Formats: sequence, C-alpha cells, structure tokens
Amino acid sequence: MVRYSEQPGLWESINDLSREVWPEYNRHGQTMNQYWNQLYDVFPEWQFVLYDSQDEVVLAEANTIPVGWDGTDAGLGPGIDATLAAAFDLHAAGGQPTAACALAAQIPPRNQGKRLSGVLLQAMSGLARDAGLNRLIAPVRPSHKVRYPTIPIDRYARWTRPDGTTFDPWMRVHTQLGARIGPAIPHSLFITGTVGNGNRGRR
Repeated sequence: MVRYSEQPGLWESINDLSREVWPEYNRHGQTMNQYWNQLYDVFPEWQFVLYDSQDEVVLAEANTIPVGWDGTDAGLGPGIDATLAAAFDLHAAGGQPTAACALAAQIPPRNQGKRLSGVLLQAMSGLARDAGLNRLIAPVRPSHKVRYPTIPIDRYARWTRPDGTTFDPWMRVHTQLGARIGPAIPHSLFITGTVGNGNRGRR
C-alpha cells in the first residue's frame, strides 16, 4: 500500500482509471466532482494505491476520508454527497474526525478477479486504525442490484444465499470482513447529465 502523500508520481499511470472502472453516468456526481480532485491536496495520506514493486505497476486505487460520525444509523446522514461535504467542512474548521469513510475502490478490469477488493478494504481499515479511529463507513453500491431493478434497495440489501451469506457479491466482501449492513440510502449520490450520457452509461 502506497499513500499519495508518499509517492504521488504513481498516480500518473492511472489517470484514466475512473473511465475504465465506472459507467459514464457515475462520473457526473455534482457534489462528488466538486470535491474529488481536492482529496489529493487536502487528504493526501488517505488516498492510496496497491503497488506491485516487483513489476513496478499499480494494481488498484482506493480513496478514503476522515469524517465525524456518532456511530448510529441516523448519524450517517443523507448519503455520500453530504458526508463528503461535511468532511471538508470539518477539516476546514479544525475539527476532530471520529471515523473514516470509504469513497471508492477502483480495480481496473485487467486486475479484477484477483481478490484485491478485500485487500483494499482491509487497507482502508488500517488507515483508520493508524489515525486512531475505530470505525469505518463504507457506502456500498451493490454490484448486482442492476439485475433486479424492480426490487426495493432496502429489501435487496437483506437478501442472503442458502448458506446464509449476503447475496450481493460486493456487499458480501464487506460482511465477510466483519461489516454490518446499515440502512439503505437511495438518494445518496446526486448525478446530473444528459439523456445521451445516461444511455451510454446503461450500454
């Protein structure tokens, strides 16, 4: 794990990573885009990559941010947009964070299927512990929800497989590492764009 504060030059090789990983529509979050590039200047020690030093290649990137959270479901607020804005406000005011919040885990297609997602999450937990924080929030977008568009998100999130494990693969990575499932927040991320952009994203 290499933090941006340690070797910012590593990020030059992954300038287009978001285009590889995210569908078009997901790159038009109004609040997200307002703050995203500032993460590396304001919170450089919270952004990191998994780096293969033998082959000298970046395998994946993760983004986190320190936040204020009281540990309750109600204290999570309306979603990731509000959490991101509040984290920057807390920093500007000189406040003390009480938790860390995962923002993104980006693994390029060529490195998917190598069980790196769990490694990223464990590294995020490590960052929190290093900062003296004992809570990590992970706003999860379930990876298979798109296959069940008519099922309400709060119901889908509680589905389990016959063996009792969480149904959704991305959510399952979290729960197998000890996470508990919090409330569904359907309006967490506000996205604006044209119909054309939306259609490209669906394709």
